[in-house]
Amino acid sequence: MALYEINADANRGSGLFFKGKAGEAVVRGNLIYKGADGQWFLADADAVASMLAIGMALDVASVAGQIIRILTPGGFMGRVDWTWTTGGTLYASTVAGELTQVIPAGPGDVVQVVGMATKTTQIQFNPQGGGAGASTASNVLEGSTAFVGTDATKAGFVNYFVIDGVADNVQIDAAINYVDGLGGGSVELERGDYTIAATVTMDENDIVLKGQGWDTHIIGALVATAITVSGDRCMILDLQCSTTAGGTNVFDAISITGDNCVVERVWVPESDRHGILANGPFAKIQHNFIETVDDNFVSIGALGDGSIVSNNDMDTSGADGVLIDVAGLGCHVSDNRIVSWTGEPVDDNSVNSSTVENNWAGGTVLTSKGCSMATIALALTYVGANGWVEVPGGTWTENVTIAAADVILRGQGWDSIIDGTTSSAVLISGARCSLRDIQVTTNQVGNVAFGVNVGGGGTFARIIGVFVNGCDSSGIAISEADCLVDGCYVFDPDEDGILANAARARMVGNIISTAGASGVSVTATGDDSVIDGNIIDITGADGIVIAADGENVVVKGNRIMNFTGEALDDDSETAIIPKASFQFTEAVNGAIVTTSPTGVDVDANTEAALAWGQIPQEAQGVTRIRIWGVATDAPINAGGQMHLEVTFNAGASNAAYNTAAKSWSLTDYDSEEADYVANDVVHWNIDNADVGGELANLAPGDSFEIFAIHEAGADPDGATDCLFRVVEIEYV
Repeated sequence: MALYEINADANRGSGLFFKGKAGEAVVRGNLIYKGADGQWFLADADAVASMLAIGMALDVASVAGQIIRILTPGGFMGRVDWTWTTGGTLYASTVAGELTQVIPAGPGDVVQVVGMATKTTQIQFNPQGGGAGASTASNVLEGSTAFVGTDATKAGFVNYFVIDGVADNVQIDAAINYVDGLGGGSVELERGDYTIAATVTMDENDIVLKGQGWDTHIIGALVATAITVSGDRCMILDLQCSTTAGGTNVFDAISITGDNCVVERVWVPESDRHGILANGPFAKIQHNFIETVDDNFVSIGALGDGSIVSNNDMDTSGADGVLIDVAGLGCHVSDNRIVSWTGEPVDDNSVNSSTVENNWAGGTVLTSKGCSMATIALALTYVGANGWVEVPGGTWTENVTIAAADVILRGQGWDSIIDGTTSSAVLISGARCSLRDIQVTTNQVGNVAFGVNVGGGGTFARIIGVFVNGCDSSGIAISEADCLVDGCYVFDPDEDGILANAARARMVGNIISTAGASGVSVTATGDDSVIDGNIIDITGADGIVIAADGENVVVKGNRIMNFTGEALDDDSETAIIPKASFQFTEAVNGAIVTTSPTGVDVDANTEAALAWGQIPQEAQGVTRIRIWGVATDAPINAGGQMHLEVTFNAGASNAAYNTAAKSWSLTDYDSEEADYVANDVVHWNIDNADVGGELANLAPGDSFEIFAIHEAGADPDGATDCLFRVVEIEYV
């Protein structure tokens, strides 16, 4: 830098200068700015791109590339063709390179003070808003901030942009371009409405567009998307923006395609499409209020990977609350209030790559998809297949259907109550579903409503830890195969405690109390079911009943008390239950055969086989007596069975033996087998009904004796011709 000093008259001047390369033709006294390539160009107040002026040419350059001297701020300059008003402020002109004493006022014009007239033909060059004077310039409100508003008295400030109320996007865009020219910064919008004729475009990096709260309103109306952001690391803060809902013009309030952009504390009162479209990665949409949108409150597009939507308040959408595109991976949606959506509160199509949690969508019923819903039914619909719904404490008066597959509905224990009122409280029709840790009830006014009903495709259902507290029909009804009822408490059902109407039901470890009919009822289609370790107390009929065709049901380890009929009424005669075996060891007027097949031989009148023993101490009720032997002859004719007379006597400890209530006889009692031949195994089943209910009178520890007595044949049935081997006492 060198000293420039000539007599400070016309065409004279003094001050410091340095040398630079002209980027175009210039003349002495032209205002110039430094371009991105380091060359010097004529300053023009028509556009931010050709500003700010920080130098004045001291030489003439007829073509680009010539080296010129450049006067620095603070120097003096004279030119004989100038006719200034002495003492007046000088501005950069909208005529390239020239000065003016009239403030530029056209749309997008940049107002920059560049000095003062010391004489009519002389100035002091002192540019404001750039160069050495930028931080203290009197015509700059803040160094890296632009302001937009309606205050015409601030028009002289280079970074204040006055709107016209018609096309306010022009001045907002000019302010954005201004701070971009400074390498980024803030554009602050004053309070008031900003009517735009086209979209406000944030197409540069590191720009902050900030209002003064929701009194600052950018109105897109039916014209355009209010704000688009294609620059990276941009922010929109503390304002209101909207497009007119119902306009069918697919205008978003805010559309983002840039990286790492932020929208925070913004109110979108309505939008013609999405409230906010985030189609750039790592967008952060937080603490906003979005309402009355024609499509989604927030839509995360295919390029919106890693976006965060949190702590927003959203109300009334024409589609989903928050939509995540199938390709929008790794997003996070949490802690939002989302109500009055049309589709789903959060529609995550990103194949489980995103996190959705703690969103309030109208209620307190939690879901595996991260939104809490107003009702159980809404929650189940939202979750669909492969998810869970968690019901908080309290009474939920609704009828619940679990229709999708692989769903878990669980409560917080028995304080979570589903009151089914007029029909079954819970219907499970989806395969492999679970109902856990909850209480269900119906109103018991004759509506034939189950507490829990499994049907319509609900195979492999799991009902665990459920309290059925009164219902109009059976407490739990199972009409699909391979279901489990485990650890439940069924109280006061009008009919059966558990009704197993499908194969391979497992009823394990339940408590059934005060049933109107049986504790557990297995129908003709309940083959191969298991009834294990249950407590059944107070029934209006049998403890357990198995229908005639309900075959091969396993019954073990149950405690059955205070039943009206039988502990176990096995009409199928095929139930697999505990039994005690006792050999026939004594021959009455006959012989014991010790060569195979062995046994007590009964084949003539007056002969009999005798066995004796005690009813097992764990027996709660004797269900059946079976007598087994090997035939030594065939029946008289085809279709014949073997006749047998049976006498049974029993008595309790310290009580009379052979009492009437525990003693009985059967005559002409037929074997289960017909058309047997010699050496065939044959047997006789004696059920409670066959002996007038007296099996039910037998108690644990009772001593008994049983005689298998010869009985004559009657065509086609054969006489007793058998080697008697074992008597089995079957019990529960």
